[in-house]
Amino acid sequence: MAEKLASELKARGAEVTVGHRTELTPEQVAANAPDLLIVGAAVRAFVTSPPVKQWMSRLGARLKRHNANIPRAAVFLTHAMPDAMVEGRARRLKRSLSRTAGVGEVHSEWLSGQVQKISGPFVDGTLERTGTFAAAVFEWAKAAS
Repeated sequence: MAEKLASELKARGAEVTVGHRTELTPEQVAANAPDLLIVGAAVRAFVTSPPVKQWMSRLGARLKRHNANIPRAAVFLTHAMPDAMVEGRARRLKRSLSRTAGVGEVHSEWLSGQVQKISGPFVDGTLERTGTFAAAVFEWAKAAS
């Protein structure tokens, strides 16, 4: 899903870096603070990835240390449950991101990456919705520039 988002954003002229939380450290992000940050997390066993939430917390500390800001952010979740069952988790992740020091406005919508089973594939229409979400987030972030 992150790769599809990146592809859609690049097609619109954005410079994009994709990285897993274990590869793209909060220090690296803070040192090169982007105009837009999209955070993805998996929901497994009814729990949103604790390591992603910890990564966001460390990002806030690093942004503060670098006196840097990320003006816009958005979130997506991958999950095997119906959207209605993870909507509250998406709201909480967006709220956590909005409370992260140095992160500005968080997009009002979130992207659902529902999978048929944990190993995938995505349910029908997911990648198409990813393109629509990328376009909306791109225009929203661009309007703030």
